[in-house]
Amino acid sequence: MNSALVKSKTAIVRAPAKINLCFDILGLRPDGFHDIETIFQAISLEDELKIHLQEASTNEIEIKVEEAFIRKLIPLDGTNLIARAFHLFLRHIGSKCKYKAVVELDKRIPIGAGLAGGSTDAAAVLIALNEMLGQKLSLEELLELGAQLGSDVPFCILGGTALGRGRGEVLERIDRKLDLSLCIVKPLKLAVSTPWAFKTYDESVANQDAAHRPYLSLAAVRQGLENSDLEMTLSGLGNVFQPVIFGAHPELKKLHDDLLSQGVFACHMTGSGPTLFAITPGREMGHHIRRHMLLDDEIGFYYGTEEVIREAHPPIDFRLAETVSYGPRLISLEEH
Repeated sequence: MNSALVKSKTAIVRAPAKINLCFDILGLRPDGFHDIETIFQAISLEDELKIHLQEASTNEIEIKVEEAFIRKLIPLDGTNLIARAFHLFLRHIGSKCKYKAVVELDKRIPIGAGLAGGSTDAAAVLIALNEMLGQKLSLEELLELGAQLGSDVPFCILGGTALGRGRGEVLERIDRKLDLSLCIVKPLKLAVSTPWAFKTYDESVANQDAAHRPYLSLAAVRQGLENSDLEMTLSGLGNVFQPVIFGAHPELKKLHDDLLSQGVFACHMTGSGPTLFAITPGREMGHHIRRHMLLDDEIGFYYGTEEVIREAHPPIDFRLAETVSYGPRLISLEEH
């Protein structure tokens, strides 16, 4: 398929983060990955990408980030998923035209948090390029491209709520009727390597450690979400990574327990961590918890508003969010 670009185009696209409401590991696959079952949920924390596209002599991309401290935390070269998505899309469509893209990234999703910040940016690029170049690739084709970039990218393209199997790329939509209000809490000084988390989990299984297998029920969570039944949803939440991660990082367990002590409905880790999500009755309670933790020195942490987070780097990144029913979405598309 070939497409001509009229002069140049600029698209603005917003890309939501994700959490894992439920996370289970079924076993190790022959290819070295793990078979998982999870319930993905898109949330209202979003990156914004402004993409300028014009014809050029070669395919090239430049990624710009205004905040200096974020530039130190993420690669801006060809290894960035934004750049990889750009080149993958152009190879796939086989366009004879060459393009230069300049992407201005407003990074609002916490980095290294297991919230699929990089994956959702890649999904946003695929969706935006599909619109800008008039290719109109089907959703199935976009999902296949996304799977080549990473296990979370297909869900980020799909958005909303979905059951994920395989490596997470085999998806089934869930018709969620229950809205959830969330506190998203990430200790900035704590990083968890996903390969290490899987290895440690596998070792706990091999050692027949009973603590490695907490109760969870994807069926209960799905039924609760589809029937707007909060009690049913809460009854099935869980993450098999949680005991091993908490065992290695007791400070994360302490933060988890402190959130529970505030009267939230539930608190769990998303993916392999270290981010926690707490479900609250509403945003007002979320603000109350933020105020409490600001004044509470007992757990040894500090958090602040987004402005303080960006400028002062407190040990906790604390955000309020809600569940959403969409993935990356085009806010505007202009021709020049």
